[in-house]
Amino acid sequence: MILNKNSGFTLIEIVLVLFIIGMVSGIIGVNFFKSMEYVNFKTFSKELANTLRYYRNCAVTEKKIFAFSLSNKGYKISTVSVDPDSSDSNKKDIVVFEKVFADFLESRCNKCEQDAIYFFPMGNSSGGEIIVESIDGTRMQININKLTGKVRIEAYKNS
Repeated sequence: MILNKNSGFTLIEIVLVLFIIGMVSGIIGVNFFKSMEYVNFKTFSKELANTLRYYRNCAVTEKKIFAFSLSNKGYKISTVSVDPDSSDSNKKDIVVFEKVFADFLESRCNKCEQDAIYFFPMGNSSGGEIIVESIDGTRMQININKLTGKVRIEAYKNS
């Protein structure tokens, strides 16, 4: 078997191919992680809307008032019961669910009474809208109808 000195690849050709493969995989990796952040953002928004729907239904079936309150760290759902022998200022709140936000999320409550949304036993609510925002500026809007208590999620409309 005779070896030909002109057969094979040079070191420069191999380095160039490895460089191109590295660049392409880097671009794919960055796009993959960006899409994962967006998927996590949409998942959180839908999870929050479903949580609101669930506790609206709980308010109707259990004949209790449920309050959704938002903070800069997360949100909580609590039952609101007023002692019949005392004034309204003596409310007893029992937290039934609490969730902490991921680092890449931020949210605020617009058109909410006392930074809370209340779900009442008749199916109605105090109404409001919740804006969920990711670090890259993507926003989703969760609307809670005051009369029906229905929860709707949609892309944010700057109004």
